[in-house]
Amino acid sequence: MKAPEISPTFCVYPWMEFIVGPTSHIKICCIAETAVVDERNRTYNFEEDSIEEYWNSWGLRQVRKKMLAGEKIKACGHCYYQESIGRTSYRQSFNKEWLESEHGKNILNRVEKSKKNDFRVEEPPLYLDIRPGNLCNLKCRMCNPGNSSKIYQEQKEMLKSAEKEITPLIDTGYFAKDEKVFHNWYKNKKIWESTYKWAPNSKKLYFTGGEPTLIKENWELIDYLKQKGYSKDIHLIFNLNCTQVPDKLIDTFSAFSTVTLSLSVDGYTTVQEYMRYPSKWPDIEKNIIKLLTARKQNTSFHFAPVVQIYNIFDLPNLLKWFDDLQMSYGNINSSIIICTTPKFLDIAILPNNIKKSALSRIEKYENSYSGKDHFLLENLNAIKNVLKKEEQQEVERNLKRFYKYT
Repeated sequence: MKAPEISPTFCVYPWMEFIVGPTSHIKICCIAETAVVDERNRTYNFEEDSIEEYWNSWGLRQVRKKMLAGEKIKACGHCYYQESIGRTSYRQSFNKEWLESEHGKNILNRVEKSKKNDFRVEEPPLYLDIRPGNLCNLKCRMCNPGNSSKIYQEQKEMLKSAEKEITPLIDTGYFAKDEKVFHNWYKNKKIWESTYKWAPNSKKLYFTGGEPTLIKENWELIDYLKQKGYSKDIHLIFNLNCTQVPDKLIDTFSAFSTVTLSLSVDGYTTVQEYMRYPSKWPDIEKNIIKLLTARKQNTSFHFAPVVQIYNIFDLPNLLKWFDDLQMSYGNINSSIIICTTPKFLDIAILPNNIKKSALSRIEKYENSYSGKDHFLLENLNAIKNVLKKEEQQEVERNLKRFYKYT
């Protein structure tokens, strides 16, 4: 079947996905700009709200209702932006992936039934996206305290000692909660009871962090699903920073229906080391090759660099390395993400002369590209569209913020 365009703002996820972020907030999807709120404008969070309580909550039912009416959702701004620059958005990709799959009719039935049931969905989520905490071994330059315990500690010290100009560049909201609670909310047994109850019904299970290979609760859930035999019907996804590849990760390949490993690499050699400190390029490359060598028939790989000011000039070098990797180890899917937050790392704020120089490098790479990854070319076209736009009114202010932040 082909994915129908139910409305210009419709996305399948509110009918079939549950996601909890590393700060415990419950959102519509991983790129949603804000968490879902209730009637009192309180954000739903996994410390207080179980999957059952959230699944047909007032806030999520409002999202479903507005999407079916074609209304724009505040949290979905990133997808609307992607569509405006000529790129297939995550919303469009998700709709195609799920509605054209074996689960498509199930999801459409959910949508139709929800219209007659005050936008409630009686069936459990098909997709669980679990992000237990911010434990991480890297402090990537574009990251934030919610996704990295290392960044949390660094910015905490900066707020104590840095000059006042740095404060507006840091989201101080991350430091409002008690630090022990902020880092350890996911250790609550009640949370995992809810997860263990719903995970066997899921068809897709996604782990990221932080760095998911470091979080023992992830492995405990995986072991439970394997022991009970549920894993054979689940598509497992791990988003890795590639600094380590434990053997138990490779052991999961044969236990699950399918496995996708998303490789977070943002630069080639020294650019990677600068952006994603303290990673070392030889280790990153060695670990990726280890994974590719261990690939099984049910295992796929996803290459997902985040394009920003720090790596826009290096992108062709990274893509050439990626092309060589595929020549040696087989197909790897790709999806280039454009960083839009914080704004001072967005390539859109660059001056015209810098944009033209970056554009020239990307076009040179395109002219030499002999592959057939149409999605990669579409992504590059979206980046070019951003670089072709005239510099923005606040370019000087944003560049000053970029310099100060750096």
